[in-house]
Amino acid sequence: MRRGAMLRMINHRYSYSPEPSSVGIGKTQVIARKATPIGPLAAMLRSDDLMIRYTLHGTLGSRLDGIDLINHFYTIERNDLEVPDAQWGKRVYIETLDMDLSDDAAARVESIASGEALSSGDFYIDYMIRIDILPDLTRCLEEKRKAPDYLEKARRQREGSDKYMADAFPGEGTAFWETEPFSAPDEQAMNVYQICPPGAK
Repeated sequence: MRRGAMLRMINHRYSYSPEPSSVGIGKTQVIARKATPIGPLAAMLRSDDLMIRYTLHGTLGSRLDGIDLINHFYTIERNDLEVPDAQWGKRVYIETLDMDLSDDAAARVESIASGEALSSGDFYIDYMIRIDILPDLTRCLEEKRKAPDYLEKARRQREGSDKYMADAFPGEGTAFWETEPFSAPDEQAMNVYQICPPGAK
């Protein structure tokens, strides 16, 4: 894999002041949220500071498919004049799974399924099938997973780039992109949008 391709992914670490957990049920608090870039491109980027309005509506304990869940229901709003997008509004944080969902997405959760992915790409493909954002893409991915060559593609990724990441990802404070020579096996064979390009059925 080319170095440039690997470095496109940008992650952020979020910090809050005060912490959302300090807000009482039914209360609204203006919170400062800082998104700090992490990873190989961090030095080239600046942190994103934003004031938000956070309202905690309630916490509910429930049991789903034998798993005890703790759900926190809240609303998050921008404290400025910019148009909100999908991350804002009513949301549910499932503490047990460390999963944060929009209110609409949470309402569609009917069960919790577990299993073992064939590779990192297979994990993401399974995720894309489950959330079913685009019906044509979902149908295409479902068919490709049944294809004779799919198992071999997943095996090559698992024994190639997945193994490389498992062996080379940060150990003792040194990240793989800081090590020379820098190289990683190609994993594009399991790329969702190469398996099912736009317009594929």
